[in-house]
Amino acid sequence: TIPGEISESGVMDPAHELLGKIIGERYEIQCVLGQGGMGVVYQARHISLEKLLAVKLLLIAQNEEYQRRFLQEAQLASQINHPNTVFLSDFGVLPDGRSYIVMELLRGPTLASVIAEGAMDPMRACKIAAQIAHGLQAVHDQGIIHRDLKPENVFLLDQDGKKDNVKIVDFGIAKATSDAPMVRKRNSQDEISVVSDLKISSQTMPGTLMGTPAYLAPEMALGQEVDFRVDQYALGVILFEMVTGQLPFDASTIGQMLQHHISTKPPLLSKRVSGSTPSLDALVARLLAKKPEERFPNMRAVGDALEKEVELRLLARGAVVAAVTGSPVASATSTSASIDRPTRSGCSATSLGSSAMRTGTRCTTLIQLPVAFCAGSSAKAAPVPAPRPVTVPR
Repeated sequence: TIPGEISESGVMDPAHELLGKIIGERYEIQCVLGQGGMGVVYQARHISLEKLLAVKLLLIAQNEEYQRRFLQEAQLASQINHPNTVFLSDFGVLPDGRSYIVMELLRGPTLASVIAEGAMDPMRACKIAAQIAHGLQAVHDQGIIHRDLKPENVFLLDQDGKKDNVKIVDFGIAKATSDAPMVRKRNSQDEISVVSDLKISSQTMPGTLMGTPAYLAPEMALGQEVDFRVDQYALGVILFEMVTGQLPFDASTIGQMLQHHISTKPPLLSKRVSGSTPSLDALVARLLAKKPEERFPNMRAVGDALEKEVELRLLARGAVVAAVTGSPVASATSTSASIDRPTRSGCSATSLGSSAMRTGTRCTTLIQLPVAFCAGSSAKAAPVPAPRPVTVPR
């Protein structure tokens, strides 16, 4: 990327005008990592610490009220110190009124790219989902709802010799709250209509749908009051997608997808794949409940349920091994090391890549703002063969 790059129209691309410059007196902008409708993400170097970071910048200067809310949310998000969430280290406003945040630079694939390779082993999916749940609990503890949880906003890193360490990113449309649980009042500015030709908009305006339609909770689609449980619903969609390689609902338009979320009962996992179990079916069904009160009380309970599912699968596999070899079955306690959560560690980048934006029902409405990352690959977990005639959950 060349500093001062000119677009085909002969006008300076606003995403490139900061290349080679220093913002906030200490962040040297090096290259563009990703760009969306309202913002851009750069790789930057801290000139004193010689550390590579990611800087997310809004391309358009906002009014004072929007800046106040943006910085308030950034301040809240910077207080989150959890191994499964991206670490925000700084934020500020440029002289021209554009806001920015500074965060760690991640190296690894997105969950979306891993899912694109095919359906995932259910145990691996549950381990990843448990980390997402615990990370979101830390977010919720700060009075923040993510509201745009999807595979593109989850990164899988290799850290300390462990694979699939989760990092939740992109709080571009997160909602900060003054109390918990947060409730967003429905009003004329927030109402949305469920129609077959609903269009995606990159601007905030009456009727704009906030979030990504494929992962949108029914209450958000209806413009009703929302709380932290909207993130549970999105996690349910992600878990379903990890295990099956498919979304729960098929739709050719955004309106159809929203209508499915509102009124269509999601299929059981076991109807799509053979590796599910009644307990996993029930867990996903509870996450995807149409009524928020029928979901889990909080994300901590979701994470605990997912870890219990992992333990049950480990015990089942141990029982098969015992039946074949005559060795004793490992206890659930002895399997706990398999579901340890990662510890925070620094990260740096040596090569950079960019993610392709997904469209239609998979695209964020309001803001499509990718987060800095380095392209990587993730090997699929090999399924454990089940000796006949005993059937082992995969």
